[in-house]
Amino acid sequence: MTKKILHVVNRMDIGGVEVWLMNVLRNIDRDKYHFIFCCLSDSQGCFDEEIRSLGAEMISCSLNEGYRKFTKNFKKILKDIKPDIVHSHLHFFSGYILKLASKNKIPMRIVHSHLAGDMKAESKSLKRNIYKWLMRKRIRKYATHGVGCSDMAADYLFSLKWRNISNYMVATCAIDTEPFKESVDRELLLKEFDIPANSKIIGHVGSFGYQKNHEFLLCIIAALLEKRQDIYCILIGEGPLKSQIESLVNQMGIAGHVTFAGARNDVPILMSNLFDLFLFPSRFEGLPITLMEAQCAGLVSVISDSITSEVKIIDQLVKFESLNTAPNIWADKISELLMRPAYDKNLAIKRIEESHFGIKTNVKFLSKLYSGDIC
Repeated sequence: MTKKILHVVNRMDIGGVEVWLMNVLRNIDRDKYHFIFCCLSDSQGCFDEEIRSLGAEMISCSLNEGYRKFTKNFKKILKDIKPDIVHSHLHFFSGYILKLASKNKIPMRIVHSHLAGDMKAESKSLKRNIYKWLMRKRIRKYATHGVGCSDMAADYLFSLKWRNISNYMVATCAIDTEPFKESVDRELLLKEFDIPANSKIIGHVGSFGYQKNHEFLLCIIAALLEKRQDIYCILIGEGPLKSQIESLVNQMGIAGHVTFAGARNDVPILMSNLFDLFLFPSRFEGLPITLMEAQCAGLVSVISDSITSEVKIIDQLVKFESLNTAPNIWADKISELLMRPAYDKNLAIKRIEESHFGIKTNVKFLSKLYSGDIC
């Protein structure tokens, strides 16, 4: 008998959670598990077409019309679809989603923590703290299972007490290594982005939001350009702060060396065949899929020390630096790393496949969870 799993997300666009969900959808037994993606955004995501082609469903339940209308629409979705499982990926808002699922007698209600911080810049305000307290309380009351992508992510959303609760657990999100095996002519990719030959490409993948710390990233790029002019930066993603970051690039006078590539579905190809280094100075993360991907591509990643050390699979490819360190220090480290010989990509892929970040291990875990074999 096929089980219906309702995944509640913001939008199925390029992002760590969404990329992971697509990896799962492509590899899980779709005869046993039917995925339905309920998106709180009413705008189209870049994965929508592929999701439908794989036999899964897309449903919009927009928050733009207010909570009252959203609640009415979401209750109707639950009534019409009658899912066996609601799997929420909405951080604090999962508390409200699971409350509605419980009231509608959905038997399995999974809360999934993907972050070790708060996306809202005003996270320390009294109003925000009350909201977080209330949502954590609802999560404890209404979730039948809790999953964190890392210890830090679980600690943040569930509090330290989760470690003593049998139905709360950590399961790292995984990647599919196959797309990283494709070889593409680097010269063609350089021409596509209008970048000169023999340039050094610094890559970044992430939504333009407070969490990703693009302002600091640009300061690092500017510091690099003071040392050498062969540096070009490609920023992949969309998000609410994109226009603000574009303006900042112009103000800093580095527009000729920074490319805004938008949302793309060929990130593995770009990582494996174009980027020379991956830069990721986030303010906080859970356990970012993009850093798994970068290691799979054999890329050295320079990342902030606010990110969990659980992300390090290949020691030579992950370098931590403090956000309290000046941008020119980051730039010095990056410049030195760019001089080192490249890591063997085939070996990198093998290391990922043999780790718990391989998609087969991840799909096996989720299949057991959805089947009720994990209490």
